[in-house]
Amino acid sequence: MKRKLLIIFSVIILVLAMTTNLVACKHTHNWKDEWQTDATHHWHECEKKGCKEKGDYDNHSFKIQNDEDYHWNLCSVCGYATSKVAHTFDDNLVCTGCGAKHIHKISYHNETHWYDCDIDCGVNRDEITHTFVDGECTFCSYKEGSKGLAYELNSDGKSYKLLGIDSNFDGTLKDVVIAEYYDKKPVTIIAKNAFYANVSLLSVYIPKSIVTIETRAFYGCKGLAEITIPSSVMVIEEQVFEECYGITIKVQDKSIKSGWTNDWQINSNSRFPVVLDCDNNDIADDGYIYFVEYDENVNTKEKSNIVKYGVKGDHAIIAKQPQTNDDIDLKPAVKYNGTTYNVTKIDNYAFYRNDIITAIDINRYIEEIGDYAFYGCSNLSEIYWRRNSSDEIAVPTEKIGNCAFAECINLNEFEIPKTITYIGAGALQGCSKISKIVIPQNVERLGAYVFSGCLKLIIRCEASSKPQGWNQDWNDTRRPVIWNCGSSNTLEDGRIILENDGVVAYILDPTTLTASVIYQEMVYSNTEITISQTTNYNSAMYNITELGENLFAGNEKLEKITLYADIVKIGAGAFANCTQLKTIEFKGTMAQWNAIDKGEYWNYTTGSYVIKCSDGTLDKAGNVL
Repeated sequence: MKRKLLIIFSVIILVLAMTTNLVACKHTHNWKDEWQTDATHHWHECEKKGCKEKGDYDNHSFKIQNDEDYHWNLCSVCGYATSKVAHTFDDNLVCTGCGAKHIHKISYHNETHWYDCDIDCGVNRDEITHTFVDGECTFCSYKEGSKGLAYELNSDGKSYKLLGIDSNFDGTLKDVVIAEYYDKKPVTIIAKNAFYANVSLLSVYIPKSIVTIETRAFYGCKGLAEITIPSSVMVIEEQVFEECYGITIKVQDKSIKSGWTNDWQINSNSRFPVVLDCDNNDIADDGYIYFVEYDENVNTKEKSNIVKYGVKGDHAIIAKQPQTNDDIDLKPAVKYNGTTYNVTKIDNYAFYRNDIITAIDINRYIEEIGDYAFYGCSNLSEIYWRRNSSDEIAVPTEKIGNCAFAECINLNEFEIPKTITYIGAGALQGCSKISKIVIPQNVERLGAYVFSGCLKLIIRCEASSKPQGWNQDWNDTRRPVIWNCGSSNTLEDGRIILENDGVVAYILDPTTLTASVIYQEMVYSNTEITISQTTNYNSAMYNITELGENLFAGNEKLEKITLYADIVKIGAGAFANCTQLKTIEFKGTMAQWNAIDKGEYWNYTTGSYVIKCSDGTLDKAGNVL
């Protein structure tokens, strides 16, 4: 009986103990995020106060780490690291603790290099003069600074500043290497205005010794396509890359430093693409990968046909271009990392204010010409659209952006492909030499002021009337327009456009049989021009009575012009900027000359000419001499 009672009592005690333990731990464990560690284990603590439980308790998973001087263990799970231990090298210079091979540290300056070891590694440490091949030491890879650069000792007496190109240097520097050392001291500063407006500069190597790039250091270096900023650079001042247009800036750091002024990567019209962590990344902050292609002379290493492209997704673009040379061959497709990309767009501002190019070939895959793509290309005179064997435009181009060709003042003609559906505002604004243009039937949208300032333009439209999608100010300067131009040369008011072999154009009034000269080919080698007295059309003779607006504006070769007495009106700006004009021979009387209706600024900034009339001579102001 006593034995049975003892068993029952023991069972009761055991049940009570188990119940107490279960009650004490009756909660859900929420583990803290941070790891807790000791020398051998890691774990997560419970968030409940007083709970001593450990979550994910386990041994460290050590992997050995090393640098040039030390080795240590690092847990790959929790990041716990043991103390660093100095390498112990055997006779083969292999560490007995971690197996790392000793690497000889190499130090250098601009004249020599040497081993700079912390251990007695048994190698010759004597200073040795650099051996340069193509500007780079074959042993230590030190880059030789370009000849023709000027340096100045800094106030600390321990470092140098690059001033720019030496004033005594007789030559042109295109690919510049800034020396990392000068007179055995590091070069730490690129001075203010160092390469200011150096349009010949194509590339610059900035060494890792540079700490500061001062104001406008590369201002106006229009030929720069890309540049790399090393991690050593702590300060970049304002306007360093202003007016560089086509530059891509590569940065070794993963983020922009606080010492770089806010506008360091801004151009007056757009910002430059920036590639961060450029040693490990190719993608710029706008999502494109930019690269430069060029031809190189095998013997002289001279670069030509320099073109910058950008790739993203499945297409490529003609990127913002450095201004280097006129001979530019835009490829319809480019390769990057083994993949071929069709070039589908000429990007916004691609050739902005490029005063070097004279002609451009727009290739067959181009779908869009971006805003301001050729704005201000003052010497661009010819545009070629890729054609097939049937001499038909074979490009699928659909859009010409805002001001895409504005202010191309030497553009003599412009052909709008039949595939175009959209022409942006001001697309040809200021193209004052274009005399004729045809707007295809497919153009559904036309922006405002497209032809503003096209002072000699005759507009032909394949449409029979203004499409609904055209802006009401598309022809704000009211240039003459022919609708349904495929079968007509008549204006809306019934007057007729007559062109004589592209040399001269008239507006004919069939009700009065009078004509106005609205275009006269500027043959700049001719110093004398005679305006005909009459012209014929459909067996009728028309008297020429009017000179159109801006007819000879800007003709700086014209010295003498002969006019018949039938002239009764001279349009605004007709002789503006004819700076060499000396004589107007007028076949009528002085009274008839002074009676002519002369438009605003008709003789603005002309030469000091005289008017020789049938009964005497007048000065520029119309006074009798």
